[in-house]
Amino acid sequence: MTAGGPGTSSRVIAYTMFVDTFNGFPGRGAAVAVIMLVLMIPVMILNVSRFKSERVMT
Repeated sequence: MTAGGPGTSSRVIAYTMFVDTFNGFPGRGAAVAVIMLVLMIPVMILNVSRFKSERVMT
């Protein structure tokens, strides 16, 4: 809502990807997307392994 302001101090990585992709820097936006994916893979693996080990109670 603040476009990362004041300045770019509160800009999140997903917003940076969006802005870079659609404001003339599609290569940099794609690079940010790949970095986001690499950062999220360990979190996804941890969550999948945690949820696989839980028992389902019905």
